Amino acid sequence: MIGMKLSTWLRIRYPQFFTESKESVVLDNCLCSSFREKRQKEETILPRMSQDFDTRLLALLREEKIAPIDEQISFVRRWLENRNLQYSVSFAMVLTLALVLVSRYSSQESRLPDTAGVVLENSSYLNEPTSMELSDSHHKRVFVDSLKRDPASIQGLKGLEVYYQKTGRGSAAEEVRLLIESAEN
Repeated sequence: MIGMKLSTWLRIRYPQFFTESKESVVLDNCLCSSFREKRQKEETILPRMSQDFDTRLLALLREEKIAPIDEQISFVRRWLENRNLQYSVSFAMVLTLALVLVSRYSSQESRLPDTAGVVLENSSYLNEPTSMELSDSHHKRVFVDSLKRDPASIQGLKGLEVYYQKTGRGSAAEEVRLLIESAEN
């Protein structure tokens, strides 16, 4: 069938359509012409590849080398693309955000009073209220005695007095100066 013409094949396959009349010859000619035109259109649309195209393409693909990826970049890429890790980090961030929000709202309910203090030489913090009632002689005496025992606290109070004077809080500076004078006497 490979060497057979199309018209011959059609005559063998469909003999009832091809009688030996002039009309059948015209029909045969029309069919052959239409198949030839169709074939020419297909050849112009899609170019034919040569017989050894597949072998040349395979040889080119075999010669092509893929560059190896740097191990460090590959590790980072795998680490960042890990879904379980992403979910874990997201969960930790949401949990941290929730804890921060809860702590902020709970801290607004119970506020500590304003405090002031001094850092002693041994890096411990002596917490003293900012508005200490010193009119009571017992409280004042206890506080002045603690100042006399620690001369570094007097130096800290002198620095605090200077700070209050520079910031324009004269009444606080005056109160601190009175404490310093009481402790030095």
